[in-house]
This record gives sequence, C-alpha cells and structure tokens, in this order.
Amino acid sequence: MTTVRRNVDLSKIQFTALPNDKVLDRFRCGERQIDDWAEKCADLDRQPRARVFCAMGEEEPLAHGFYSLSMTGVSAKGFDERGAEHFTHSGFIPFIYIDYIAVREESKGNGIGTGLMVDALRRCTAVARNVALFGVALNSLNAKTTAYYRSLRFGEKSQPNMQYPLMVLPVWTLFDLEKIRAE
Repeated sequence: MTTVRRNVDLSKIQFTALPNDKVLDRFRCGERQIDDWAEKCADLDRQPRARVFCAMGEEEPLAHGFYSLSMTGVSAKGFDERGAEHFTHSGFIPFIYIDYIAVREESKGNGIGTGLMVDALRRCTAVARNVALFGVALNSLNAKTTAYYRSLRFGEKSQPNMQYPLMVLPVWTLFDLEKIRAE
C-alpha cells in the first residue's frame, strides 16, 4: 500500500494535550510498536499513566502526530554519567521518559516530528525547573532515529535486557538547549 503524502502548513499546527479519544484513530506511522501504542494512548492518559500531546491542524479531526511522556527510573547500579551520583541514594536515576513520538505516514516530511520533539523538550524543561530529575530518556527504535537523537545531544546508554538503546539527555543539556532556542 502506497501512502499519499500531504503538504501540511506547520504554522497552522497546534501542539496540545490530547483533545479527545478519537484524534489518534487509525494512526499509522510505519512502526507497528508505535501504532499499537497509539491505540492505547487515550486510556493511558486517563489513568494517568502517561500524558499524551498531539500535533493538531486547524479544524482537522485527526492528529498529524503525537508523543507521550511519563516518569521512569533507571537503576543507579552501573549508571556512570556525570551528576548521577546525586540520585544514587534512592537506587534509581529519575527521568522524564518520552514513551513514543511519531508522525502519521501521510504527514511525514513537513517538520511535524521536529515540532513534536521541540514541544516535548519544552514541557520536560518546565518539569525539570520544578522537580529534581536527571534528564530526559527514550528508547530509539532504529539506526535512523538513533542518529537523529544523537544530533539533539542525546547520549546512548547500553542497558541489560533492552532491545533498543536508551538515549539520555541530561538536565543541564536540556537547559542549554532552552538557552539556544531563546537566543
């Protein structure tokens, strides 16, 4: 099946909390794992086990893309990043976790993925200004996304029993990125 790409005017996209249960209907980005997650997003947001945010066009019923945020802890054992020692008393390193971030296949190539990431990091920065945490983490699903996350200054951490690499953006780097965006 061939996907017809749509031109989307990024200036008309709003990044907003999940507005209703229907905006992620029939979501397909090409990664089955993410597509399956999209089906559960509304329930996870309601529970609240994750917070879901969407890229919405003016008066369009479906989201062009989404991301979800939650909190997680990574075992402090063997985690040797600078600054992590401040969290070892609890046995884990606290992170805001980007569960998934994705753009519908037909909306790809319009800058929506970058917009979603910028919005996610902006929200993570706001939390980090009010809650002590080590940074932002996510798991990359393939080599292409790993390269993209590295370009955003995420570092790669190998974790036992993990199929995909854990990508970590320390909080001080998050704050540096905020300064760059402000300039």
